[in-house]
Amino acid sequence: MILIIKNWSVNRSVITGLLIITGGCASFSSLQTADVMDDGKTNLTVSGNLIYSLPETDNVYEEGNQLVTQFMVRRGISNNNEIQAVISPNSLNINFKHLLSKNTKFLSAFSTGAGYTFLASSFDDQIHIADVPVSLYLTYMIHDHFGVTLNPKIMYRFIGDESTVVFGGSLNLVFGKKIKFYPEGTLFYDAVIGNLFTSGGFALSF
Repeated sequence: MILIIKNWSVNRSVITGLLIITGGCASFSSLQTADVMDDGKTNLTVSGNLIYSLPETDNVYEEGNQLVTQFMVRRGISNNNEIQAVISPNSLNINFKHLLSKNTKFLSAFSTGAGYTFLASSFDDQIHIADVPVSLYLTYMIHDHFGVTLNPKIMYRFIGDESTVVFGGSLNLVFGKKIKFYPEGTLFYDAVIGNLFTSGGFALSF
């Protein structure tokens, strides 16, 4: 996430540098199919995304590019459910995912969770961002080693004392079976503030 609050008393240049160096929130990306891990099984994913924000004049977002690096751990907790932890240098997302349907070609799942991002230029200048995402995974497997996943998502976002709604989704391809490679693109819109977010990235899952 690319975020600088213009109306807050923060050192904007320091915060901008902090954003570029450390990464950001992991709420936008999917980098997985609708399938869930088997009970007791664990999956690890490492990824990188380049996120770009298209701001309007006089809103709370500042234009900029950001490379977000992430580490995701998925753990099956029953036949149709898993929990996830998505970690970047200054953010954490915890998600619950439930498999809705599965056949030879088509899979669907539901996910919800909570995300937190912390930014600080000093002890007195701190920004806290919380996301509550709700999403749907729709996967079509063209064959065992190749598929496509659409992940529409809506997020309730809290920026300090302010709140907004962000909606959009991601589209990714999956290559491989045991070790999987995911190229992905995302598109999101802030319905209250009016910002458009786009990103492109890739992940390796094993």
